[in-house]
Amino acid sequence: MDFYNVVAGWTGWPPIVAGMLVLAGFAYWMLQRHIDILNEQKASLQSQLTIAKDHSPDTLAKQLTDRLHTYEHELVLMRQDKQTAQTTLKAKEAEIEAVQNQIAGLRDQILKASNLLQKISDYNLVCPHCGAPLIVREGHSEWGEYNGMEIEVDHEYSRFECGFEIFDGKGGDKCPRSSANMKQSSED
Repeated sequence: MDFYNVVAGWTGWPPIVAGMLVLAGFAYWMLQRHIDILNEQKASLQSQLTIAKDHSPDTLAKQLTDRLHTYEHELVLMRQDKQTAQTTLKAKEAEIEAVQNQIAGLRDQILKASNLLQKISDYNLVCPHCGAPLIVREGHSEWGEYNGMEIEVDHEYSRFECGFEIFDGKGGDKCPRSSANMKQSSED
């Protein structure tokens, strides 16, 4: 307290208060700048998410299905028109067959991807919280005594890229990425 009185005696209180106001204004400006940067990053990530959703396999499958319905409708109209040339009719049928083959191929790819994701999840090859890949899986046995009998206990340790660890089927601390995601979503 004496320090402030000495400084106030040298300079007077108005310059000290003015200095504190300048520092407070600068801190407020820095905070606003940080908030603006975070808002820009959020907008950028949201636009990237929108673009990614527009190019998903489901969207492509829907577009191909819509195109198939359009071609089928055109084919029905051409069949009703008795003056339609046979070559045009065959070309449209070939287009429909090509679209049907594309849809079948896409369905096969989606099924394979779904099966692969299920296997990855079943064998615990990714973090159950954030999906980070497995980097270490070790197992070892330990001998102990129980009721006068020697028994062997198997232990398994798994660590994921995000830092989440599982020991004997029990997870340790929460996944760092999922807790960071939860904090970030609660701030938004």
